[in-house]
Amino acid sequence: MAVPKNENCFKIRQATSDDVEEIWKIVKQEGWASCSFQVTRAVIEIAEDGWFVAEQDGEILGFVMGYNINETTSFPGFLIVKPEHRGKYIGKALLNEVGSYMGDRRISFVAILQVEPMYVKLGNTRSPRGGVNLYSLQLRNMPIPQEAKVDYELKDYIEVDWKDLLDYDTSFHIIPRERVLNVWFEIPESKTKVIQQNGKIVGYGTIKPVPSGHVIGPLYADTTAACMILLNYFATAIPANSKVLFTMPTASEDGKRLLEYNKDTLIVVWKGVFMEKKQAPSFSKLHKVVAIFDSAICFL
Repeated sequence: MAVPKNENCFKIRQATSDDVEEIWKIVKQEGWASCSFQVTRAVIEIAEDGWFVAEQDGEILGFVMGYNINETTSFPGFLIVKPEHRGKYIGKALLNEVGSYMGDRRISFVAILQVEPMYVKLGNTRSPRGGVNLYSLQLRNMPIPQEAKVDYELKDYIEVDWKDLLDYDTSFHIIPRERVLNVWFEIPESKTKVIQQNGKIVGYGTIKPVPSGHVIGPLYADTTAACMILLNYFATAIPANSKVLFTMPTASEDGKRLLEYNKDTLIVVWKGVFMEKKQAPSFSKLHKVVAIFDSAICFL
């Protein structure tokens, strides 16, 4: 559908590295607690030419991202229009542009409940994957069975075989995400730990600072003990009483344990749902996911 002409005569163009500072400024003003300048820059690097901005007289009014991970699957996100410029068809123009970029690929993304109706009107549906919420809490040490402490070994991601780690991630996502992981793990000040049992990877997670505290994501683990060991490491790796944010699927089994154990400091920042157009890639191990990358860049 053609976007009606607007008296403000904004234009849509591909974003460049020169736009990172302004994009981050808008993200920060919008209050996206789980984001940071470093994360924003990393996502721009991952998506490459899939970033688009709406611009008028040199001012960025809004932007959107679309990442074509392969010939059949795309992941849109980071749709923001400045509040004072909403209602001017800018969001629709951005969605049309990124839609053309993604083409006929199947897509998957996260929408907070307040904007779900808008995406339904655009032809998207709720995914069978269910809900996903952003939580904030002060992370406490989690109880671990004594025998589990002997069986598991925690390592930095550079200490394990890269192919083994990529294969483990692909066991969740089906689609290999080598480019995504390469960029994500190298975000400055982030820490990525891998947990092994008898030499086999059974989980991994990343923590990184953001202006509002720290964000954990992703965090995947095959067993409860592996999950708790990862969480306990992250609890000791940050200042005491630091706010920690998780974008967590409601299907997460160990995530429910985490929320219950930290319920005295738990805050639900927002509630959302996984959405898709066409059938999104399968995700049979979603119940073992404590945290995805981020709601804006879930890459699921």
